[in-house]
Amino acid sequence: MLGYDQVSYHYTMLGIPIPSDQAVKIWRYMDLAKFVGLVDRGALFFSRADLLGDPFEGSVTQAELLAREMDLRSGNLRKDDMDRLRKRTLWARKWTYLSCWHLSAYESAAMWKLYGASNSALAIQSTFENLNRALPEDCYLGIVTYVDYLFGSIMSASHPIRPYYFKRGSFVHEQEVRAAIQDPRVEHKDPDFESEGEPGKYVSVDINDLVEAIYVAPTAPGWFRDVVVALAKRYDLKAPVRQSDLDSEPLF
Repeated sequence: MLGYDQVSYHYTMLGIPIPSDQAVKIWRYMDLAKFVGLVDRGALFFSRADLLGDPFEGSVTQAELLAREMDLRSGNLRKDDMDRLRKRTLWARKWTYLSCWHLSAYESAAMWKLYGASNSALAIQSTFENLNRALPEDCYLGIVTYVDYLFGSIMSASHPIRPYYFKRGSFVHEQEVRAAIQDPRVEHKDPDFESEGEPGKYVSVDINDLVEAIYVAPTAPGWFRDVVVALAKRYDLKAPVRQSDLDSEPLF
């Protein structure tokens, strides 16, 4: 299985990359409460973009903003239209919902530290094709591209979902696969800029078709693994429960 940097890509009609080999592994690291919510509801949680914690979600780059300002100076763009573009971009964040995954052939020590810092954490392992098959047709799915937000361009004007498939280079360690849902009102000509969506959305999925394996945190005690095994049995999950071997004893 290839690592993230070796993955070859195809591109969707919107120019969003997807792996050529869609059997690549993806991971979602979480605490026990989120896992229980996932299996109990049989649904993935999509967080509203403006609530994810990165203020750059959905933003344009500095280079694109400068291009707009040049259009403004040349008369190709009116000040009212430029202000409206900015207002629409900020507002769209409140109607865009994201589910974030980690692309890697292996468990990630960095991801365990970031999202599974406690001993009561776990990760579900799936594949890109499993997730693609599980999601509804109105859901976008692709790989995040990491760019320089000073000089780079993301062609944000081509489609309102595109900015959500770009992040700053400082986040490249996340190696993110992202599923996104955007409310149809984002494309309305005259939206109500005072409106906002719910903090998140649940999207029903077949857990057994989605999840291939469940890993408990490297430092998780035996009793925690037993709890996860019991939950898997209670919800008739087919995926095996495995203890992460990142803290296993080295051989000399």
